[in-house]
Amino acid sequence: PNSVRAHIFRYDYYLALALYVFERAGITSQEQVALCPQAERMYRLLVQSDNQLKEIGYEDMPEGFYEDFLERVKQEKMKPENQQFQRLQQIVR
Repeated sequence: PNSVRAHIFRYDYYLALALYVFERAGITSQEQVALCPQAERMYRLLVQSDNQLKEIGYEDMPEGFYEDFLERVKQEKMKPENQQFQRLQQIVR
């Protein structure tokens, strides 16, 4: 019940279903969702799933955070002490 991955998977599943239903029903705005019972049900499931994610403490990664992280990893690899360690690893393999 507290598995973040399971909750994200469920959210993604409901998102895909909602998008499919919206497309098939020709829904292009929030107001139109209430006019289609199936679309409204998918939307409620999606919101419920999102709320469950928030309840267990999940937050989206801030924009740009991942790129900054990758840049820091790249910089660490370039440090002389890390390059020497990588060369040693290649020799051992």
